[in-house]
Amino acid sequence: MAGDSSRSWEHAAPAAVDVWREGGRVVIGLFGEHDLDTEAELSEALERFCGVGGVGDVIVDLSGASFIDSTTIAALLGGRNLMRGQGRNLILRAPSPQAQRVLELCGVLVLFAPPTAGTGDAERPLRSTRADAERPEPSPGSRRRHR
Repeated sequence: MAGDSSRSWEHAAPAAVDVWREGGRVVIGLFGEHDLDTEAELSEALERFCGVGGVGDVIVDLSGASFIDSTTIAALLGGRNLMRGQGRNLILRAPSPQAQRVLELCGVLVLFAPPTAGTGDAERPLRSTRADAERPEPSPGSRRRHR
């Protein structure tokens, strides 16, 4: 039926995984909607550049990702784990608002922050959320009880 918004999924942007170099780093860009149908292509790119013998950190650019699901997150975590074992980092860059929301809900955003050179602290390459900005610091004398 013309104008029926319940079938808008048929017109979704096609998914793509693109790879390029920026200086000494490999960048893997995700574009469109990423789910089970695109997991194999993403996993292959991650294994190729995150696996043993790779050099330097890898950036995954999520600015063009209109949708990610649990299979995408699992592939990203797998790539991160491969790299951490080699002393390297998988860095997420500029997630779209949709991707950022899913990563926040799953609680994995912080796992992809690279260490800052010389300090061991994590950079915040991703946007901070409104909730982070509004969260009050606990007062010095306060304690949280666990039951």
